[in-house]
Amino acid sequence: MAFSDRQNTFKRSAPERVLGIIGYPLEHTLSPAMHNAAFAVSGLDWVYAAFRVPPGSASAAVEAMRVLGLGGLSVTIPHKEEVLSALDVLEPEAQAIGAVNTVFWTPDRDQLVGANTDVEGFEKGLKTALGINLEGRSVVIIGAGGSARAVLWAAVTRGARHITVLARTPSRASRMVRRICESAFAMLPSRTPPPIEICSMDGSLIEEALSNADLMVNATPLGSDGTSLPVPESAIHDRLYVFDLVYFPSKTPLVQAGIRRGAGAAGGLEMLILQGARQFEIWTGRPAPVSAMKRAAEESLRASLQIRTSTAEIDRLE
Repeated sequence: MAFSDRQNTFKRSAPERVLGIIGYPLEHTLSPAMHNAAFAVSGLDWVYAAFRVPPGSASAAVEAMRVLGLGGLSVTIPHKEEVLSALDVLEPEAQAIGAVNTVFWTPDRDQLVGANTDVEGFEKGLKTALGINLEGRSVVIIGAGGSARAVLWAAVTRGARHITVLARTPSRASRMVRRICESAFAMLPSRTPPPIEICSMDGSLIEEALSNADLMVNATPLGSDGTSLPVPESAIHDRLYVFDLVYFPSKTPLVQAGIRRGAGAAGGLEMLILQGARQFEIWTGRPAPVSAMKRAAEESLRASLQIRTSTAEIDRLE
């Protein structure tokens, strides 16, 4: 084959645009399967990959996006806050929250913009998975990272009546609450933020906070190992809705505990799909094929769970 023929073959086989997700770890991410399915059914010659970026390297990853001309990025733990300083522009909600999970180019492709689709994904996921919304609810949020920021913003701006933040580092949670409340007041001066309490992850405080709550949201990675619980099972009651943003395994230890205790409980798969659908719309300017994305995410999740089960069985036999 002549060199020119090989060149043309490469051009025909290379994707028009490459996008991806940065995070650490990324062993169980469903985003590549979900977005590649969306691109395929939409007739887009695009590809989405997972880029394992260690903590402290988010800015370098964004610079790589510039150099390589990547079409867009999803951002997950632990980079949602660190990535802000590496971007040129922040959408108002991302600026207010202080966390970015989506990066895209301006139309002339000379600036990188940070957005946050977690808020929309969380709100719609809550409605889809549990049939409820945030208005009038007493909400307990576990965590003070990027995902917790999005959940807190949603609770503050969508009418929760009371909020408690449980965090291992209360000082970090205090900074998060201060920023969210100040931003909410600046952007929505007619809406007064609800009372917000901050508690450490102390057993007695957790019991008290949950006793008066009707919605608990786990916005930490706890439970992704298949064994850990972010709160004691005894603190969960049958008047509580439990929404675990962890989606691997499909029934996390927290979801299983919620079911045993008579609570309404769901994992984070719906949120993942719906925030991803909004990302697709931002990157492509087209409606998201949500059904195809959901089907691909569920199939990828089942495959990952089978691999984990097989590995555990091998370890047991050894």
